[in-house]
Amino acid sequence: MDLIRGSLNNPIARFMSAIAIILLGLIAFSKLSVDLFPDITYPIVSVVTEYKGASPEDVEISISRPIEKIVSRIQNVKSVQSRSREGLSIIQVEFNWGTNLDTSATDIQNGVNQILSNLPKDADQPIIIKFDPSQISVITLALAGSMDEWKLRELAEDGIAPRIESLPGVAAANVFGGEIREIQVEAFRPRLEASGLALEHVIDAVKTSNVDLPGGSLKAGVRDYTVRTIGKPLEVSRLEDFVVTTRNGSAIRLRDIARVRDGFEEQETSIHVNASKGLIIGVQKQSGGNTVAVVDAVRNEIPRIRRDLPPGVSIEVVNDQSTFIRKSIKNLQHEAIIGAILATLIILLFLRNFTSTVIIAHSIPISIIATFVLLHFNKLSLNIMTLGGLALGVGRLVDDAIVVLENINRHLDRGEPPLEASYKGAREVSRAVIAATVTSIIVFLPLAFIQGIAAILFLQMAYTVAFSLMASLFDSLTLVPVLTAKFLKPESQRRQRHPTVQRLFESTQRMFDRMDGRYQATLQWAL
Repeated sequence: MDLIRGSLNNPIARFMSAIAIILLGLIAFSKLSVDLFPDITYPIVSVVTEYKGASPEDVEISISRPIEKIVSRIQNVKSVQSRSREGLSIIQVEFNWGTNLDTSATDIQNGVNQILSNLPKDADQPIIIKFDPSQISVITLALAGSMDEWKLRELAEDGIAPRIESLPGVAAANVFGGEIREIQVEAFRPRLEASGLALEHVIDAVKTSNVDLPGGSLKAGVRDYTVRTIGKPLEVSRLEDFVVTTRNGSAIRLRDIARVRDGFEEQETSIHVNASKGLIIGVQKQSGGNTVAVVDAVRNEIPRIRRDLPPGVSIEVVNDQSTFIRKSIKNLQHEAIIGAILATLIILLFLRNFTSTVIIAHSIPISIIATFVLLHFNKLSLNIMTLGGLALGVGRLVDDAIVVLENINRHLDRGEPPLEASYKGAREVSRAVIAATVTSIIVFLPLAFIQGIAAILFLQMAYTVAFSLMASLFDSLTLVPVLTAKFLKPESQRRQRHPTVQRLFESTQRMFDRMDGRYQATLQWAL
């Protein structure tokens, strides 16, 4: 039994299938991520190495060049760029699009490990960083108040950031600005020279003394105790008692050659919020997360955070990426709705039959809702490309239904029974509507050969258009024949129109008759 006959013999099953598609589509729509663009991962991996105190020339010779050579041998590398500046080496490795960055990052790490022994001992361990657009803050908060800057930063790091990071979809809440506490040891050169010590001795003494070490375990009866030697001082004043070295049986302590004070790191940036010093908190979403959902969760948490803030401290939103996303998505939704309404009005203008218009126009929401299901299971998001695809194809979604309904209506006007007219009318044009739909979809086939960011952007639009057109085709060959057999009547059996409507119908009919006559003459001339 073919698809059309099966639909006409089992109309209730087709209606239930349509209801199931609508329910699945609404559920899928509620779960779709909303973002500005599709999830784009640039094939770039950076190797960052810090070498404090080294000149740009030393950094280039001793770090940048060896790392450049080793990463250039990795497969699928497109280009390697390096920047060497005072105390810092940055190697940027760009791969061909489609390369698995996780595997490439591992290959880079293995290559760098092979040359670690050749790098300067004073240089830090190279850090491998994959470029990820999700690292950009989706919402930025500003914290300001009358309290000291270091206390404000402690409040942000220990009180506010953990609460934000516990929200669903949030990857990190990074604090920028304010004063960062730092224990500073200022050595006196004359005393160092008098003691015969170098600055490295002081550094090594502080490192070895300021550490907690495991001391084994201790058994007492049935109980086991873990022993730990406490080396980190609880107070700054106790740090001054550390023994740096021994000379002639006398211990030289840190306070003898240096001054220890509880200070702050040197500030490289200064942040002002409403003319007073403050700091900002940048909230990052998880990779592939929903920007709008993350921003909503943070905004809902802000009132609760405000209630717990000390007097005189305020927190405000200074940047919100979701605002532009919401406006863009809303504009596209608006245009798609306007397009659907205009398409319906044009159908009503030409068919001049409300029942036929409703039967055809239902294809638009059914096809769009079915597309949401396919978007969900293909892990695509609602963005300007997918919604743009829906807005682009909304007028095409009714074409198949129009062709099927018009041919069914022709059979009805011949006096054939509704079921037989619906079957014959749909079957006669089934190959034509399938060919027309495939022709529209095949236009996007060349996109399969596009690479890079253009492929990520436009392939999602192509998928959306293809999904919606396939849903429209399926609907026109299943539900449209069922609806026409149930509700559509031939012209002779339709109710008498109101006199005003009848006059309008007759005047427009003459206009359409003249249009048909010109079209037939033009077609005859062309043939």
